[in-house]
Amino acid sequence: GQIPLAAQAAITAQVPIVAQVPIVVQETKIIQEQRAIQQQRAAQRARAIQEAKVIQEALTIQQPRAIQQPRSIQQQRLQQQQRTLQKVVVRVLRGRVGVPAEVVRVPRIGEPPPPPPGRLLFPSRLGRGVTKKAFRTQIRRGQRKGDRFVTVKGNTLPRNRAINLGAGITDSTTAASFRLMRKGTTTLPDDPRFNLKAKFRGIKGKSKLPPRTFVERRRFRIDTPGEKQGIPFSPERLPRLREAIERKRQRRIRRALPPGRLPRSLRTGRGRVSVFL
Repeated sequence: GQIPLAAQAAITAQVPIVAQVPIVVQETKIIQEQRAIQQQRAAQRARAIQEAKVIQEALTIQQPRAIQQPRSIQQQRLQQQQRTLQKVVVRVLRGRVGVPAEVVRVPRIGEPPPPPPGRLLFPSRLGRGVTKKAFRTQIRRGQRKGDRFVTVKGNTLPRNRAINLGAGITDSTTAASFRLMRKGTTTLPDDPRFNLKAKFRGIKGKSKLPPRTFVERRRFRIDTPGEKQGIPFSPERLPRLREAIERKRQRRIRRALPPGRLPRSLRTGRGRVSVFL
C-alpha cells in the first residue's frame, strides 16, 4: 500500500502551481482596474482638448470682427474728413473765382395757430338775469354838517353799478361823499368792480354819517375838470351827470367787446341809452 517515489515526486511538483492560482487572479484584476483608470483619463484629456479647440475657434472668429469694427469706424471718419475738405476747397475756389455760393434755404417752421378764444366774461354779462340786491344812489349836497343827501332818479342798480354812479358824480363835481340806499331787487347786470376805489374811503370810527357812505379822499378832491372849474352839485344836474357816466360805462364795455357785437338799448328816465345785455 505505499505510494511509489516517482508518484510522490510528481504530486509535490504540482502543489505550488495550485497555490499560485489566486495570486494570478488578483494581478489580473489590478491590471484591469489600472487600464480602466487610464482609459477614463484619456477620455477626459480628449474632452479638454476638444473644448480648448472650440474656445480657440470662437476666439478666432470674434477677433476679426473686433478688428473690422475699428477699421470701419476709421474709414467713416476719413470719408467725413475728405468730404469736409472738399467742401472747404469748393468754397475757397468759388470765393476766388467769384461764383456765388449756394444758398442753403432753411424751411420756415410755421408758428402754430393761436388757440381759439374762450368765452370772455364782459362786465355786461355779470349776473345777467340773476336776481340780486338793488340800491339807490344818494349824493350829499355839500361838505358841511347837516347837508342832506339827494337821491339820483332812475332805475335801481346792483351794488357795484350804484357805487360807480355815485363815485362818478362825486368825482366830477364839488360834492365830497355819497351813500347807497337798499331798495328791493333787480335783474340788471352788475359791474365787475368799484372803478374809483382808490379815490374813496369808508366812514371812520364813530362817524355820524349813515352806513354805506363813501367819502372822497382829500388828495383827490380837486383833480377833475369839473372840480377844478368849481362846478357845484345840484339836483338839476343829476340826470345829465347820470347820462354822462352811463356813456363812459358803455364806452368802456365797447372797448372790451369783440368786433361785430352791437349793443342793445335800454330806456331810462332821460330817453334811450345804449346798454350791452
